[in-house]
Amino acid sequence: MGVERTISVLNGKKDAFDNELFYPLFAKIEELSGKKYGSYNAPQPPLKLRGGEDLNPSQPPLKKGGEEKGDLQKEGEIPPNLLLQKGEETIRAMRIIADHIKAATFILGDEKGLTPSNVGAGYVLRRLIRRAVRYGKQIGINQIFTFKIAEEVVKIYQDTYAELRKNKEFIINQLVNEEEKFLKTLEKGLVVLGRRLEAQIGVKGQPYTPHEVRLIHGPDNIQMWDDVPHIITGKWLFDFYQTLGFPPELVIEELKTKDYYFSQKDIDNLFSEFNKELKKHQELSRTASAGMFKGGLADASEATVKYHTAAHLMLAALRQVLGEHVTQKGSNITPERLRFDFSHLAKMTPEEIKKVEDLVNEQIQKNLPVVCEEIDLEEVKAKGATGVFGSKYGERVKVYTVGPSTHSTSSGQVRLGSAFSREICGGPHVERTGVLGKFKIKKEESSSAGVRRIKAILE
Repeated sequence: MGVERTISVLNGKKDAFDNELFYPLFAKIEELSGKKYGSYNAPQPPLKLRGGEDLNPSQPPLKKGGEEKGDLQKEGEIPPNLLLQKGEETIRAMRIIADHIKAATFILGDEKGLTPSNVGAGYVLRRLIRRAVRYGKQIGINQIFTFKIAEEVVKIYQDTYAELRKNKEFIINQLVNEEEKFLKTLEKGLVVLGRRLEAQIGVKGQPYTPHEVRLIHGPDNIQMWDDVPHIITGKWLFDFYQTLGFPPELVIEELKTKDYYFSQKDIDNLFSEFNKELKKHQELSRTASAGMFKGGLADASEATVKYHTAAHLMLAALRQVLGEHVTQKGSNITPERLRFDFSHLAKMTPEEIKKVEDLVNEQIQKNLPVVCEEIDLEEVKAKGATGVFGSKYGERVKVYTVGPSTHSTSSGQVRLGSAFSREICGGPHVERTGVLGKFKIKKEESSSAGVRRIKAILE
């Protein structure tokens, strides 16, 4: 049982959101939206058709004695969004915003350095943020706001989870960047979705919704309702996401707000087709890198191994210059150069680039030893090693340490200073940094949202 639910139970509450950990988040959302938790707008006028005739909202979607039709709803049932009473839409929206941004804050604050992306855990993070943004728009928040909720989350939890305080700037920057990016495509995406519905249903202007059809004609004329799964296909959802970054879950939710109902079977089928298209796309992407050696190395030649060690030095330097939020996001290393992707929002300044170069070259000039040790994974974090801790490692892992320097005495080797770099890595690496030559960054550019790319050489 989670902390929030536990606190609610201990205070005799039946609602997991009814506790002091969520109250400040709801207060901030109220301030931003101008609405009260549980409030509602003025009652909407009676539902009318385009011709002007009234639809009786009290009439059940199915007539008395109607039968369940295939996967359609049972007698008297209506789409979930139509069941919401006064104020429930606002309550639900605020809960989604608070819950999702709290989760996103903790994910971004973690030492893994995860950022929103189109794959894996990064995709889950992106969906959380974008869903919160969409619900923010629905309750009238017309500004960049997710970072303001995150600030409240940090205030609440920072004494217990120190990494939230430590990574606060990174959390805020990532949220602002992702929200700005999504808002640019949101309006366009809704227009495209509306056109898709209009074109497929074949009605000019605003099409009738399935709920309208049921109210007018009853269950025997519900072809449009049955056609909804064919209007939006899994392949179309995938193409829509690839083009506009509109998560498929949001498409389904948008349709529900327009009273289009999907059974769970329909949703399962849509996502099955969506995932097949995604898998196809991923397999095509992998083809380009099919010949790559483990760890992004093209081969295990002497020159490539040197660049591999230089990449370790560069990552350590980047973390010193830009901050500890920097983590490796990918690499491609050949005998001619290294290409390295890392988490960071802003373009590096010439001064920052020079600092990184100087730090790396300083370690090369020191001719530091590169030592490999095999240790238990549980000990890795205690030793301060970096790594992709979301990856699947064995119980014991290889850790390469660059430095500290050593000095021979009559009693043996004595270590001087702390390690410059310590990473989980399968190797291979050079034995000492002095063989690398001069390190030079040739280009720094954007790779994707929240990810920068460096191309560097050894002279």
